[in-house]
Amino acid sequence: MKRATARIVLFLLLGAIINVAVAWGCVVAVPIALRPAEITIQELSADYQQVQCVQRAFGRTRETWGERYALPVVIDSGSPFGQRPAVSSWERTGWPMRALYCSTSAHELAYTTDGGEVLAAGSEGKIDQGIELSPERFAVSSSPLRVSTWRALPLRPLWPGFAVNTIIYAVILWLLTFCPFTLRRCIRRKHGQCTKCGHDLRGADHPACPECGHGRECA
Repeated sequence: MKRATARIVLFLLLGAIINVAVAWGCVVAVPIALRPAEITIQELSADYQQVQCVQRAFGRTRETWGERYALPVVIDSGSPFGQRPAVSSWERTGWPMRALYCSTSAHELAYTTDGGEVLAAGSEGKIDQGIELSPERFAVSSSPLRVSTWRALPLRPLWPGFAVNTIIYAVILWLLTFCPFTLRRCIRRKHGQCTKCGHDLRGADHPACPECGHGRECA
């Protein structure tokens, strides 16, 4: 019983390690900057909007929220709004479910060449609950938000995604570890061989394998 419990704990620990490795691998290997963005604009007043931008890639989901004011507006430290518009960005990573989370925020304003207002996130932002990496190159989406391609290895678990992924990877590891040996024993038993060493036991009346001493198993 103790041995079985130790095996379960070991495979769950290995599953958690693989879970984190997959989530981090998606951040490093899968770019998200040029992914199509799902845009939602909320009109909160005549001159103020909140813009949501959602981008998805394999193992990654990034959601960015920003503020947008009607032009012409000069937004600086002396602005009647008190500060430059804030942009916050969250990212969830992992596969098959999102398992880890981190975020960042910034206060930065930029303008397009035609005078339209866009917001940039991440260049001044501090990574929260993540390990900052070098950013991807900037990419302008089809939205009022210019989403900064910041990158970070997330550290905060997302439940139940983290638990589900861990169990899935633990089961896969268990199958890869034990299924080949179980299949080999079944094949040897079917052909009248010793399940341990494969010695031919057909026609033998010995209670144990004469080759390795392993007790003969009946089908």
